[in-house]
Amino acid sequence: MGFSTFDYHCAAQVLNEISNVIPFYAGIKYERLVSKEGLLQPVGVPNFPIPSQLIPTPGGQNNGIQWPCFSETEEGMPTLYSHFDEQAKLLIQPLNMGESKTSVNKEFPLLFIPGRVLHESRELSIDLVDNKNQIRRDAILNVNPEDAKRFGLEDSVFVQLNSLGTQATFKTRIMPDVLAGTVSSTSLFGELITDLEKSSEPNPMANVPRLKIEQVNITKI
Repeated sequence: MGFSTFDYHCAAQVLNEISNVIPFYAGIKYERLVSKEGLLQPVGVPNFPIPSQLIPTPGGQNNGIQWPCFSETEEGMPTLYSHFDEQAKLLIQPLNMGESKTSVNKEFPLLFIPGRVLHESRELSIDLVDNKNQIRRDAILNVNPEDAKRFGLEDSVFVQLNSLGTQATFKTRIMPDVLAGTVSSTSLFGELITDLEKSSEPNPMANVPRLKIEQVNITKI
């Protein structure tokens, strides 16, 4: 990750430092995890830090060590908080989720339903911009035939989708299976990753665009 002072040779050194600093990891040593009876043994491959290459051996199962484990003489705590009495235990309550009510009006007569997928079988190109891959493709807006007729839209024409404070350009695709009164579009996770890499935010993941249903209208370009 480019951190210049991360001078650890292998995972063993990292875990051993954690166990020396954090009390409830004190009994979880790298050597204990590897050597627990059961039965993962390192493969003898040179230049591979243990336990990058492991093979199972007969005789049992290695379930590791459950934290908290305060010393090397303990086996950890397989069940957390079992020492609490009934009055001290937390009571879990179900969360009632209210439905989001989004309705259309004269200014915004359609609902936009966004989505994201890993792969989509249609044409795209990948350009190298600032030494990073950039996906190039037309954003497709799926439109019900009735709505296409109502707004005077044809297949494969460019339109502008307008919501409160935002606009985006799409290429139409007339599809009978789209619910009347709605339009939809699917973006790629790869496009999201590209946007995150370009972001100057300290924590860009905190500002990932939500996939929320919005009121929209359509303008032909």
